[in-house]
Amino acid sequence: MATIAEFGKPVSNDDLARIIQIGDSAIADSIASLVGFFLSTEISASGETIYFLNTVTLQYVKEKNRHLKLGAKISERVKTFKAGAQKKSKEIYNLERDFEKCIHRGEEQSALNLSSAECPAKVTENPEFRKLKAEAYLARYPPQYMEAREEFQFCHNLGFENAELFRRWVRMERDCGASLAEQIRICDFVLDGKSYADPIRNEFLSRRASLH
Repeated sequence: MATIAEFGKPVSNDDLARIIQIGDSAIADSIASLVGFFLSTEISASGETIYFLNTVTLQYVKEKNRHLKLGAKISERVKTFKAGAQKKSKEIYNLERDFEKCIHRGEEQSALNLSSAECPAKVTENPEFRKLKAEAYLARYPPQYMEAREEFQFCHNLGFENAELFRRWVRMERDCGASLAEQIRICDFVLDGKSYADPIRNEFLSRRASLH
């Protein structure tokens, strides 16, 4: 409900899944327990069911969201998802600088510690930060592929379109022996994107053809 309230407009099941990231079944169970009393539904122009809160519930949830443990994270994720991208904050620029220094000195654990430090939600829920965190996992020996993959997926789920991130993701999947189909799937994320220039699209189209 907090996520829907932050949207301020009807939202689809797919969008909720990309933001909350707790698993499709958990989201379906939550909707089933709320629909009818707290949640209302309507059918979009494309025929998709979308959910919204009634006026009284919306005002109540927005007020309570300020006090939720995850309230700030939910708010920042929705802002990122709606914006499609986030500018790098001063905090992230500083983290990148310190991260590069640690990597240059061979201090991979220190680099990971930087990305695990306590930071406000406007930093931790920014895909630029999660991209940096993925790099920290990959800098370790042996690389922590599963953890890095989760961070890359987080960025994609929030609509982050960054060619370098997807180049890094494809290389990682190749290095860890992932299937060609998985690498093709990542190329498709770029080809389905909205903000990429033609040279980048052609690059990933060529990469996709090579994988086939």
